[in-house]
Amino acid sequence: MDQNAKSLLYRHPHLYEALYPTPDQKTYASPAICNKICHAFLKTGPQSILDIGCGTGRYLNFLSEGCKNCIGVDFLPAMVDFAGSQYDHIDFFQGDMREFRLNRTFDLLICMGSTFLHALTNSDIERTLETFAAHSHRGSLLILDIKNFMGFVDNSVEEKVEKEINTDEFKGKSVTSRTFNRAKQLWVWKRTWYIQDHDPVEDYLEFRMLFPLEIEHYLSQSGFSVLGMFDNLDLEESDFKGERLYIAATYTGKNQSQVLADVQP
Repeated sequence: MDQNAKSLLYRHPHLYEALYPTPDQKTYASPAICNKICHAFLKTGPQSILDIGCGTGRYLNFLSEGCKNCIGVDFLPAMVDFAGSQYDHIDFFQGDMREFRLNRTFDLLICMGSTFLHALTNSDIERTLETFAAHSHRGSLLILDIKNFMGFVDNSVEEKVEKEINTDEFKGKSVTSRTFNRAKQLWVWKRTWYIQDHDPVEDYLEFRMLFPLEIEHYLSQSGFSVLGMFDNLDLEESDFKGERLYIAATYTGKNQSQVLADVQP
């Protein structure tokens, strides 16, 4: 996670915004999916929202139109500063998702854009879910948006991706090599930025590969019950070949062992 924070994109929010423009309601990571999941699984709209890994704050800004009690937390000070400069009606804080505590709970918790996959080890995952639980009350809704690694099952594990950069601030391209570390269950990116009038910049990023049953297990151990997993914006059942995986879970306050104990005769 700490290594990923050194990525050029994460250190320069303006570049991030330029390469990944603010989404419309048809974009996979747009707030549209949050609204649909809320309508499906909450009786009323959330009165408070916590965005873990809020980045530039744009998703939380969309959601704040229907909820004025919103807080965003991000690991990167540059992202927090940028978000605060763009959306002064929202409170943003710097914090590590494995350990920050705000000493309050929220109706809705969101963790979008594969932020959860920066938790690389089993311990990182467990600590991150402890943070989610610490900010949940019974009935809180958690929405995770991550890369769907089930979609890789029938495909090659290596790929090379080039992306052109043409903005007022940056011109050039990035070249990314993506592979799997099977032993550690990691998706590994080696990316080189070739930006006009700058020396090449190299990034090395790792993302934890998580699969549906594994995610459900970790969530249940932390007191969350999965309401649904979807690979599409229509929240329809599928064969999980879509690019993204959206997980909706509610906080019960009981881990899996407690649930099993309750049903024992």
